[in-house]
Amino acid sequence: MRPVLLVPVFLVALIGSVLGPVLAGTYPAAGNISGLALQTKVPLSVGDDIGFTVTGTGSCSIVIMGIPNPILPILKASGPLPLTMHGSISQPGTYNVYLQVISDPTNPAWCSGNGSPATTATIVVKAQGQVTPAPTNAPQLIANAVGPLVLSTPKPTPAPTAAPPKITELQIVAAPPNARPRPNNNVFYAGENFQVDVSGTPTSANKNEWICGYTVELVQLSTGKIVSQSSYLGWMINDLGVVPAPGDYKVKVVPYVTPGGGDPPACLGGAERTVKFYPQAAWITGIELVGFGFHFNMADAMGLEQFCQACDSIFSPAHNSSFLAVIPTVLGSTAAALDTNSYNKNECDALVTFSGSNFGGNNPNGPYYIQYYNGQPGVPTKQKYLDQDSTAPYWTQWTGDTNSVKVTISPANEGQWGAPNCNILGGTISKSIVFTSNPSAPAVHR
Repeated sequence: MRPVLLVPVFLVALIGSVLGPVLAGTYPAAGNISGLALQTKVPLSVGDDIGFTVTGTGSCSIVIMGIPNPILPILKASGPLPLTMHGSISQPGTYNVYLQVISDPTNPAWCSGNGSPATTATIVVKAQGQVTPAPTNAPQLIANAVGPLVLSTPKPTPAPTAAPPKITELQIVAAPPNARPRPNNNVFYAGENFQVDVSGTPTSANKNEWICGYTVELVQLSTGKIVSQSSYLGWMINDLGVVPAPGDYKVKVVPYVTPGGGDPPACLGGAERTVKFYPQAAWITGIELVGFGFHFNMADAMGLEQFCQACDSIFSPAHNSSFLAVIPTVLGSTAAALDTNSYNKNECDALVTFSGSNFGGNNPNGPYYIQYYNGQPGVPTKQKYLDQDSTAPYWTQWTGDTNSVKVTISPANEGQWGAPNCNILGGTISKSIVFTSNPSAPAVHR
């Protein structure tokens, strides 16, 4: 039968902390988009450069949509508006161009203003012999174009005049302030959106000097499977979507070659990092140990029958005993989706192991588990004091006059019970303590 465990506390001191749920909020728009402008010469040829400029205020992450890759290689940019992205179209056709931005107000990077007629445009690419000649008075630069653009037959792609830009760094973007609690910014959860920041050289103000292609891959190390793969142009924050399962992954940035070998060129270099994704469970971040001596009167169990059987017998002499309290520090909560049994909803477990030659007395048989329930204090209500409700692992009895004890918190591996493991900072937590059975000696805290 699975032992039912509560959580510890010291002799007469009330231990506890309640962590309320973190409520997701909404954010003001990081930027507001006012229009999409196309800059190019007239008439156009397939392969000519087209500038896609997004106007507005603030800062946004933008993707040019409507023209499939590789007819138009993927165009993305992020930063203060206005933003300009450059590309060329490789096949005749009619294309409706529009923008894709983050529009969820619960994401601090969301942008407003998208979706109006001013943020769309139509580009018409005609085959050879069907080119509509430009009027003699046509300007050489079209700004804020909203009508059709006529593109003529292909012309040779010019050879690059300089070496492509080089990838130099890959950084993982920290979770926003309203995200699930975690012990530090290097903790990432499965089931959350995952973003990386790719940078390189050069980093001049002229983006044409550092536009190059690269692909970001997220590889699950246990299977070797690529779970996310997207291609980008230029240095920016890249959204890889939701990571499906906990475990160890590798993030890789590799050059992306445009089909046919045209512009933009593939980036040089590459970068990679390994990252661990944790289940969305509560964290045990530390433990406190309190050891002390306790005096039993003659023929008196002192209200601790579970630790002093037959102490109320007239043949029971007065004696001293040693006790140890284990007090875990708990952060966050456990997602109900992790618990496979309905009675274990919002619970996570951890294994407690005691190492010491004097472990004895009337401690119940192990193994011993911390069972943490969302919203409860780290020490359960019935474990606040050393009394008739005290149980292991929070309260244990030791038989020596002097006791040297090591306590270790580790994953419970209780899959048959349906409750997930609590996350444990560092994988395991161990702490040692030396204390005596002398009730006159001060309690020892570690």
